Amino acid sequence: MATIGQVLTQPESGWKRIEETDSNFTYEGVWGSRSNSAYSGGSQKTQSNTVLKNKIKFKFHGTKIRIISTIYPSYTHKVKITIDGEEDYYSLQGTTTTNIALVYEKINLPLGLHYIEIEKMENGGYDADFYWDAIDIDSDGYIANKDFALKRLAIQDPIKNQYYSLSEKTLIHLPDTSDKNMILHGIEQGKEIQLDVPFDKVKFVPYESEDIGNGYKTFSIKVDNTNNHSVINTEIKEVSK
Repeated sequence: MATIGQVLTQPESGWKRIEETDSNFTYEGVWGSRSNSAYSGGSQKTQSNTVLKNKIKFKFHGTKIRIISTIYPSYTHKVKITIDGEEDYYSLQGTTTTNIALVYEKINLPLGLHYIEIEKMENGGYDADFYWDAIDIDSDGYIANKDFALKRLAIQDPIKNQYYSLSEKTLIHLPDTSDKNMILHGIEQGKEIQLDVPFDKVKFVPYESEDIGNGYKTFSIKVDNTNNHSVINTEIKEVSK
């Protein structure tokens, strides 16, 4: 198994390589490009040491990711990587010039679609000081089309003012024969949304709604087949990510 700083001219078994020229990488801001046979695929994206926080964005389906780049003593020592909203950091500094080096690895992600953002947080002494060469992902994974947007419903908790949304990883379908009265809405166990009223399990269909602007609607929902129980003014908004 490769270690950080090791040269990886080819992806290891169980991995496959995606070069920086793939059209599904989104590069925000000004980026340069350098060509050299010493780089993976023969080229790299570069960023000047006079700018910060120009982002690289992409989505991939899989369980693991590696970042391949060039390291050098005067390159940036702080790059932020955000995976599904969780921040981490890596460095492009090394004791000598090393091309096609493994600079970051994240494994054991849940199988599914992951949202990645990369941005340099501090400048190095050399210009250019940030290089983006390639990524390695699962051998059966893929980088998603950059125009793909996952549409889902976001439900706002009126007490905590937080949004919960349906997740492809954690959505549980309850068949009509189930005696359960709870559905997990893409949040951690123990933080699920639960209907704490007595009712017979039925399908809940909004019978009244009102637009309140900015893409939101308020819904009144019957909890049973009578008017005895209802959930009033539940704010729901369709969002994409």
